[in-house]
Amino acid sequence: MKNFLETYPLYKWIEFQATEDHEKYKDVKVHPPAVNLDCSICESKQTYRVYEDGSLANFGGHHDNNIYRLEYVCAGCKSANIEFLLFVHRSNGHDAKSKKYLYKMKIQKIGQFPAWSINPDPGISKLLGEHVDTYKKGLVCESQGYGIGAFAYYRRIVEDNVESLLNQIKELVEDETDVVKGIEEVKAEHNTEQRIRIASTVLPESLQVAGNNPLSVIYSALSEGLHVQDDETCLNLAHNIREALTYLVHQINLQTQGKRQFTESLKQIVIAKTK
Repeated sequence: MKNFLETYPLYKWIEFQATEDHEKYKDVKVHPPAVNLDCSICESKQTYRVYEDGSLANFGGHHDNNIYRLEYVCAGCKSANIEFLLFVHRSNGHDAKSKKYLYKMKIQKIGQFPAWSINPDPGISKLLGEHVDTYKKGLVCESQGYGIGAFAYYRRIVEDNVESLLNQIKELVEDETDVVKGIEEVKAEHNTEQRIRIASTVLPESLQVAGNNPLSVIYSALSEGLHVQDDETCLNLAHNIREALTYLVHQINLQTQGKRQFTESLKQIVIAKTK
């Protein structure tokens, strides 16, 4: 629920369910958690707590739909507010496998003030340069729940910036001959999908996490196909593309900066020793 309130755009569903006895679960409630969001007054990320400690809904009850308003206040300045308007759909029925009664609750944001942020990550903005406006359009589509539109914009961003991304990676791995050779192979390839496929194979292990290759994740998402997925599926894929690309850019910037600082430190040590 915390992640839902902090990161989900409008009209993207989150679902809860229980398959236990109705009497046991009919009074189970979902309590709004504290969230960490930017505060314009504190000018930093702050903890927000719900203004009135209530619950959204319970798993019991009949088929129904309700709209709930949540108001949060910044724990730092005690002045800044964030408001969410949530649509809650509850349903019940028998689970085909367990034969137990199934209680479901789906929640989506239908309003948020201040609005879900469409400001690009600083690292992404620096990498994209003249393409940052295309990225912003993707963020706008994602914030309004237009998954197909967001997916299309993010795909264009990845396609147009593969070479720029790899140039940064090349600086980081200039001593790794095989990787550099692979990057040059990408530059020589004109087919967009082939460029991304090759690029995903030359990403060094230092830029991977838990064995996962961010570029491979992006490429797999792109390969799902823009014209065969519904809006909700594309919205999830667009989110995955954005998160994977943001992680990759952060890692490249962090490691490149570290390498530069290390090189400069060695240089100063050598200079000092020769005096």
